[in-house]
Amino acid sequence: MERIVARCVPVLIPPDAGKRTGTRPGWDGGIYAFMRRVLDGEPGGAMYAQRNAMIEPVFGNTPIGAWTARACVLSYSGPLTVANSLLHEIYKAPDLARVLSHHLFGGTPEIFVDHTAWIDWRCELADRLGVDDHSVLIVGSAAFGISLNPNNNFRAFAPTSDIDVAVVSQRHFDAAWFELREMRDKHWLSMPRAVKNELVRFAPNYIFSGAIATDKILARLSFGKRWVIALSAMAGIEPTLDRDVKVRLYRDAEALRAYQMRGLRTAREALVSAGGP
Repeated sequence: MERIVARCVPVLIPPDAGKRTGTRPGWDGGIYAFMRRVLDGEPGGAMYAQRNAMIEPVFGNTPIGAWTARACVLSYSGPLTVANSLLHEIYKAPDLARVLSHHLFGGTPEIFVDHTAWIDWRCELADRLGVDDHSVLIVGSAAFGISLNPNNNFRAFAPTSDIDVAVVSQRHFDAAWFELREMRDKHWLSMPRAVKNELVRFAPNYIFSGAIATDKILARLSFGKRWVIALSAMAGIEPTLDRDVKVRLYRDAEALRAYQMRGLRTAREALVSAGGP
């Protein structure tokens, strides 16, 4: 089941019995929470409601060994996808902040099918960066399963997708802000063109929002060497093996939430303009 979910195919199997009140002990978080979200959504619930006509007449009297060999029928890879389910939620949710909390701040990133593996990966990166592990968060398509940028056509997370990491650290943000100012004032002529373009086009808007995109400038910061080595090391372990791991630095949690909320609002506006997902 974990391998199926890892391919971004929702598994329509309720983790809890129909008569149970509350969560089944030991069946919480990770893929179990993901399955509950899919089944609670309108597309997943509608698809699962068809099981009596589609599944049970075929497999209801099938011995368990034979049923197991054909259990993949219960994972529907048609119109109901991770993208479809999440986009419907963004389109209809009365409170986008709750969507963000469930899927980003309170959930397990889509690239991880196991919550323990996510915590271990996060702690490893935090140790290498020299920050608290609660300051590290995966964002973007690796977290949501899709890109929420309408310009990318809500593209699904793919084997070639980058890993976008958010780090919340006032100490590192303030140091980077001071050093960027020094670069601009004292080292402008000697800076590579790519770094100049980054400072001119992006740095002012990002810094005003409490964020610093480090793609082109990380190696030039005082803590940059350590962070570059850390990100390179994370590209050598699963599940981020052979992927580019990039980091964006935030001054505080409010700045991170505000930045992510702008992305959700942009996604919703695009969905509304299109008449829905």
